[in-house]
Amino acid sequence: MMILVSSCLIGCNCRYDNNNTLVPELKHAYEQGFLFPVCPELMAGMGVPRTPISICGSSGYDVLSGSAQVISHSNDIVTEALVRAAHYCVKLSDMFSIRHAILKSKSPSCGAFSTTTYDGVTGQPGVVAAALIRHGVQIFDEHSDFHKVLNDR
Repeated sequence: MMILVSSCLIGCNCRYDNNNTLVPELKHAYEQGFLFPVCPELMAGMGVPRTPISICGSSGYDVLSGSAQVISHSNDIVTEALVRAAHYCVKLSDMFSIRHAILKSKSPSCGAFSTTTYDGVTGQPGVVAAALIRHGVQIFDEHSDFHKVLNDR
C-alpha cells in the first residue's frame, strides 16, 4: 500500500525557501518504497526558491469551489496551476490506490489541518489536502499520529 507524502517531509529541498522539513521516520519509509512523494507547488510550475504563497480566503475548499484565490507574495495569481496540481494528486491516488496521505502542516497547498492565508494560519486544509479529503483519502500531517498507517501498510 502506497502512501502519498509531501516531498519536503522526506528531505527534498522543494520548499519556497529551498529547504526541507525532514521527518526521519518518513525518509526511512520512503527508502523502503512505501511512500509516493509529491510537491504540488513544483507540480504547479513554481520553482525553487520561490515567493511564498497564501490563500486569499479561508481554506483550500474555498479555492476548489472558486470562491478564493491563491496568490504569491509578489501578487502573482497561481490558483489555476495549484488546482490542477491538486486534481493530479487525486488522479495519482486513484492510479496507485492511495488511501492515506501525510502532508506538510500550514502549507497553502498541502496543509492537512492548517493552512496559511493572508489573514494568518487557519484550522482548515490547503488546496491539495481539501481535494484529497473530498476524494476520501485519509489525511495526516507531520505532527499527527501517522505512525499507525505506516505500520499497517
